[in-house]
Amino acid sequence: MTISRKRSLRLDYTLSIVLIGFLTFLAYGLFTPRLGFYWDDWPLLWIVNAQGVAGIFPYTVIDRPILAIPYAIGYIIANNNAFLWQLMGLGLRFAASVAFLWMVRSVWSERRLATLMMAVLFTVYPGFLQQPIALIYIVHSLALISVALSIGCTVHALQSKTRIGFIIFTLIAIVTELYYLSTLEFYIGSEVLRFTLIGIIIWRRELRLRQKTVCILRHWLPYFVMMCGFLVWRFLFFTSERSATNVGELASQYQSNFLSSILRIPLTLINDFFDTTFFAWFAPTNDRLSNASSATLALTIVVGAIAIGAYLGLHWWTQRNRLDADENQIVETKYDAIYLLLFVGVVLASLLPVIISGRQVVLLTSLSRYSLPVLMSVCIVVTFGLYLMRPILRISLVCILIASSIGTHVPNANIYRAEWQVTQDLWWQLSWRIPDLAPETVLIVSYPTGSVAGRTAYTVWGPANIIYTAPSESDKLIAGFALDTEVSDNLHQGSFSTGGGLRTVKFDVNYKSSLVVTVPWDNSCLRVIDNLHTEFPNDASALVQSVAPYSRLDRIRESGETNKTSLTSLFGKEPSPSWCYYFEHADLARQFGEWEKVVKAYDEAQSGGFAPQDVGEWLPFLEAFINLGDAQRVNQILEDASTDVTASFAMREMYCGTLDRLRVTMGEQTNKIDLIKAAAVKLTCVAAK
Repeated sequence: MTISRKRSLRLDYTLSIVLIGFLTFLAYGLFTPRLGFYWDDWPLLWIVNAQGVAGIFPYTVIDRPILAIPYAIGYIIANNNAFLWQLMGLGLRFAASVAFLWMVRSVWSERRLATLMMAVLFTVYPGFLQQPIALIYIVHSLALISVALSIGCTVHALQSKTRIGFIIFTLIAIVTELYYLSTLEFYIGSEVLRFTLIGIIIWRRELRLRQKTVCILRHWLPYFVMMCGFLVWRFLFFTSERSATNVGELASQYQSNFLSSILRIPLTLINDFFDTTFFAWFAPTNDRLSNASSATLALTIVVGAIAIGAYLGLHWWTQRNRLDADENQIVETKYDAIYLLLFVGVVLASLLPVIISGRQVVLLTSLSRYSLPVLMSVCIVVTFGLYLMRPILRISLVCILIASSIGTHVPNANIYRAEWQVTQDLWWQLSWRIPDLAPETVLIVSYPTGSVAGRTAYTVWGPANIIYTAPSESDKLIAGFALDTEVSDNLHQGSFSTGGGLRTVKFDVNYKSSLVVTVPWDNSCLRVIDNLHTEFPNDASALVQSVAPYSRLDRIRESGETNKTSLTSLFGKEPSPSWCYYFEHADLARQFGEWEKVVKAYDEAQSGGFAPQDVGEWLPFLEAFINLGDAQRVNQILEDASTDVTASFAMREMYCGTLDRLRVTMGEQTNKIDLIKAAAVKLTCVAAK
């Protein structure tokens, strides 16, 4: 090989890595500065904020003890900084793709374009949509890196010309194998991929069939022994306290429903195979693009075109420099059909551990993470399938797959961006409205519909306890739930339960100590629902209105102080004062009858040129001015609000209900009663007249 060709090959490798990095950024990184924490991130965040990094080990030891290590290191690096976690997640995703490229080029070193295709498809694979949940999913990226490094080192050990090289690569392969097995046991199917690649390398040698077979088994033996050792520890010595990973509970499920459990395996296997290898490239794309705005669609088209152009550019450069030998000159191309069938078998075999353990791949849900253990094999299958086609058709289909993937990831990241904005607004506005919460409050949040970012109980009680519960009160945690029909039923029944929370986070749930809030959305600010005042935002659902009688404002403590340090570290700098800032402060002051504070908030809002888009948010100010007998400002608010109020039956009922309540509480204060009557006439009320 000439020096010039060696330089070109090194440059090709460098450009391949640059392309992978660029595609990683286009697919996952465009919104990185505006992404945050989601879903399962929150329990772990509360643990480290309340107990320090040392609290991670008890949290993970119940089912996967080694997980504490990457989480602890990650938190030491990123702390509560969402942007750093996102950068870490992005970097690890890029590293996984580079490691995979290194692995496949160790096996098919001459096939530059085929291995590039595998790595590109691996990078942009659209079947897994939880990449923005960076904190909790870094362990999956680390597992992918470990699998690629482990198998790549196995291949290099086989190809090593020195004994010391063989030993070093084998030791690295074994250590990384033990890492991914001990962190995420369902990646054990990757050992099928290792065995297959060992077989491919050995099969190329000029040996007899029996010698090849013995050689394959001998080289796989160390990894097989490590795998068996892990299984012995997992099955016989370690007892998981979590039902989803408890071997005894899994065995009980098979015993109680043996026939249906056994029949489920082949059916689920076939379904998961097609989901991961075929439907994953199109179903998520259809879902995300069908709900995208025009601006998001335009951005997606531009980004997709750039991604395709970058890939085609490197493809053209590689061909122009003859770095990928002509397909007719590569002996192994005649084996592509065999490789395709072989790796179809690898995908199926790798899915078996996931399915036997009671899990399955479900696209567009958090269960899509179970596609990751077979992702490498899937990309190899797709590539060899494409290599059975004519070159022009192959390139066209790869471009379609890249476009489809970008068409999934860009709008998907935008959804997570919007969700993080909602989360930031929620907790900042909640901090303005609620300085402190009584211990053991049940905080219930009504979210708007349409989220895919995982609104669960964790997303409520996690940040609530970080903000409102001191570490010294960790035995009196705030419970939290996203409002749904089950929570509504529990509220109506006044239920009490123990053992709420997750893993080592435990709390009691007394629904008689509940506080209901609605998330700020579109034109409305956050609203704390009062069981005595029937006031709701414009878009309040029937479910919110049905649980209003159970929302207790006495759970709010005015004397406390919100943990602004945690708020800032988690949600960024406090937003500049806006209408909602003044409304929340005014609503808090109204709750405690501090009318002068309401007036101050009103004056500051007026000075800043702020006004509500939801006219229901004038009510704290209207009530304050009536209580202070300020006829001029009462009339000013009515002038601003009356048109919208009288046009909406629900809004008029809300205003008239407030006026009626105030009339009852005014006693003999004639001037204030006259103000109420005049307001009732203007709003065409009946009862308050």
